[in-house]
Amino acid sequence: MEIPLASFTLFPALPSELRLKIWKFALPEPRIIEICNASLFDSGDVVFKQVPCHCSAFIYPALATANIESRNLFLEHFTFCFGTHVSWKHDTIYIYKPYRTGSRDLDHLDREYQTVYESFARTVLASNGGKHLASLALGVHWLWTYWGRESGLPFFAPFSQLKELLLVQGTVGLLKPIDEDPGFE
Repeated sequence: MEIPLASFTLFPALPSELRLKIWKFALPEPRIIEICNASLFDSGDVVFKQVPCHCSAFIYPALATANIESRNLFLEHFTFCFGTHVSWKHDTIYIYKPYRTGSRDLDHLDREYQTVYESFARTVLASNGGKHLASLALGVHWLWTYWGRESGLPFFAPFSQLKELLLVQGTVGLLKPIDEDPGFE
């Protein structure tokens, strides 16, 4: 009776091309990275952080620490942003609860959302490979409150690689009803 191997000690002896193919198969699957404005309530700065989730252990996945060969391959596909590693070409960035106030004053919300949008664009574009952002998810409330107005569309201009815009409706805590007519035609 043959005993199964507990380890494969010949991996380093494989040709580098084959090892790299194996490491590529071990790359993490695309994720939805939920981020929020984590700045202090009264702060004028916008700081995006990943919302803690089951994948928060992904900050340093095993592939990034196995050896220099696997780490280099990992870093070719991922960059550090929002407190985690991001694959701009494959992961979906979901901006959760961008606002810090419960204000219903549209002028105030316009200013706050404009600050958040500009900060998001700066953060992503400053990150290595961020210009390749391919998938973005936003709450419908964002579009209704801000992008429904004429000033919101230039937000997409820096993201020429954007292939997918997902609109999220009904996330608990994200969608807040607006009692009065926001004035959109």
